[in-house]
Amino acid sequence: MGRPPLTYLTWWRMTIAARLLRTTDLPHAAIARKIGYASEHAFANAFKREFTMPPGAYRRSGPGRSSSASPPPAEITDSERPPGGERRPVEGTTR
Repeated sequence: MGRPPLTYLTWWRMTIAARLLRTTDLPHAAIARKIGYASEHAFANAFKREFTMPPGAYRRSGPGRSSSASPPPAEITDSERPPGGERRPVEGTTR
């Protein structure tokens, strides 16, 4: 993988979030919870670090936007979870 485990996990969560932003009308808070963030604010900050724009701007930018990350499927099944990818709160957040 070539990335430290937490960096990889953050990338995985953000690429799933990107797919959900593009393919669903779920509110940002619901997407944050779905990918393991307890707070919409923490999710938005992490998303902006990964994609250089906030989730709302990413959603509005439309499906033609190219990205260096190729998002995994929108629905996460146990078989698609990264190794060790059990749902845990992201550091700095609470449930």
